[in-house]
Amino acid sequence: MYVKKCILLIKRILICTLFLPMTGCWSAISIQDQLYISAMGIEYEDEKFTIYAQMFDFNSLSRSEGGARNSPEESTFIGKGQGKTMNQAVFNLYQTSQEHVEWGHMGVVVVSAKAMEQLGSTIVERLYRSPSTRYNTWLYVTEEPIEKILATSSFFNMTSLFTILHNPTGNYEQNSIFPPTLMFKYIVNSNESDRIIYVPCIGINNSAWLQSDKPVGALTIKGAYFESSAKETGLFKREQLQGIQWLDDKFNRVTLTVQDEETAYANLTIFEPKIKVKPSIKNGEVKFHIKAKYQAIMQEYIEEISYEELVKLAEDIIKKEIMNVYTLGVENKLDLYSLMHPFRMKYPKQWITMTDRGDKFILNENSIESLDVKVSIPSNGKYKRRIQ
Repeated sequence: MYVKKCILLIKRILICTLFLPMTGCWSAISIQDQLYISAMGIEYEDEKFTIYAQMFDFNSLSRSEGGARNSPEESTFIGKGQGKTMNQAVFNLYQTSQEHVEWGHMGVVVVSAKAMEQLGSTIVERLYRSPSTRYNTWLYVTEEPIEKILATSSFFNMTSLFTILHNPTGNYEQNSIFPPTLMFKYIVNSNESDRIIYVPCIGINNSAWLQSDKPVGALTIKGAYFESSAKETGLFKREQLQGIQWLDDKFNRVTLTVQDEETAYANLTIFEPKIKVKPSIKNGEVKFHIKAKYQAIMQEYIEEISYEELVKLAEDIIKKEIMNVYTLGVENKLDLYSLMHPFRMKYPKQWITMTDRGDKFILNENSIESLDVKVSIPSNGKYKRRIQ
């Protein structure tokens, strides 16, 4: 009797296990029955949102048997939806989507400069109410038509998946001026009142590259957008931000032309930054003592100059660029170098009272009391310099 009951119990368990896989895939959607969005664009004008969605034909991402690749124009699709809210604009887009739209693979968000200046971080708050969106997406602003940004392809007949829009790290490692921004980093900074919000500004350069004597548009970083916790904003061109990288201790390498008003003497590659920012309070005002050390390699030796003069001139140029960017920030009530973060870490109580928890801008043109820059050039390209 006992054996029969055991056998019956085992049969029931086996029957139940047959139904378990069915419950897991009952509502599953086949891969071929979904549209995978790779990038989103957001515009806001006249109290109306416009949402752009970029997707690719998967056949364009790998070579066919014959070795040919579909053209990017044939492989890239850009959808458009409009509405009073972002959600309405997305559902307006759904009206023309031919299959189920999947946002979980979205890797890029591009926001128009007007939308960012008007709505700021509230755009991200609205976007991330959806559980489908991920925090490891790249974030950009742009002053150019978003459709053109999303439609710009890469070299060698490849889609924009192979541009700085979707893969900015390779370009940044070679020329580390404007670091790419991941969405989670943006959210972290927007929640910290002592930090500046930074987003690179992407655009199109139509003059740098040719294909068969015809201009080819290439994506480039044209500047950056900044926003403070007090909702002060600024969108600056690349030329205005020359030197923004010097107090970033994470940059990989940048180039510096060592020159005076008349002569260019050498081109250096600067790397291995070591930055120390020491805040203090003097006569009721915040003061900063900054020390910056860099290693350099001489890539070009143009005109004769002594080593000591070369180093001194390079250090003076870096100092000048740092102060120019700092002054630009003070004029716009923006802490472009995030100097208030070490001040808050060292003097948390004073930071609260002096800045009204980040809502009051207290920096002025004299807040940087000392700036010490040291450049060492141990190598002339492939040949190491003999240290005297």
